[in-house]
Amino acid sequence: MKSDSIKALAEALSKAQIVFKPIKRTEKVGYGTGDKTRKYNYAPLDVVIEASKEALSANGLAITQTTYVSGGNTMLETILLHSSG
Repeated sequence: MKSDSIKALAEALSKAQIVFKPIKRTEKVGYGTGDKTRKYNYAPLDVVIEASKEALSANGLAITQTTYVSGGNTMLETILLHSSG
């Protein structure tokens, strides 16, 4: 369910973003084949959540996550909630 107005949500999220903790890219991955191999660092989901949950909570925000299967693939859905509904 999505709310008709996101004014309160947008205000709370803008305040929370200012105080998010730095997100550290602690993992490495490579992809591709042959000469086209690329490598990069990334932040796993648990690190992103840990860096943002205090600021989200302090501003009436929360996230929920559920998994479901679609077309044989497991999908992760993240929903941002606000105390205003």
